Amino acid sequence: MNRFHKISALLTAAMLGTVMFTGCMDKEVNIAEEDLPYGATMREAKTTYALPVSYDRRFVNEAQLTAITEYLYAIQTGDGDKYAETTLDFYAEYQLNEVYSTQYKTMDEMIVALRSSVSEITADDFEFAMITIDGFTQERVTSGLDTMIEILTKSTARAIS
Repeated sequence: MNRFHKISALLTAAMLGTVMFTGCMDKEVNIAEEDLPYGATMREAKTTYALPVSYDRRFVNEAQLTAITEYLYAIQTGDGDKYAETTLDFYAEYQLNEVYSTQYKTMDEMIVALRSSVSEITADDFEFAMITIDGFTQERVTSGLDTMIEILTKSTARAIS
């Protein structure tokens, strides 16, 4: 009987070992890249752009990354010229000459004030260590800029008439 228990124990161990090793094997799953959710193919670019950025390359192109990082870099450094370069052609000038005309004389003054506002919000002097773009929306959101473009378009049409 003792011999029977040893053989049974050995066979049981062999069967359990076979089940463990074959049952836990990874099965290859092929999913098309376009079917993966946003963020599944995140990349980091620490030195390619003005600031380090983490993004999903399927949804953000190089020009967009350049614009985003340079815009935030301009605010971080208080560089008015860089800010003007990264916004719409007329937007920075409109802000300076129309919105803040009584407060600031130069683009640098305006951006230093913007930087100061961000510092107050963060309760500290700030530096962007990494920009993470981890989502996107396909819905149209109306912003103050959309309204301003509409007003300027109507104003331009009236001026031409």
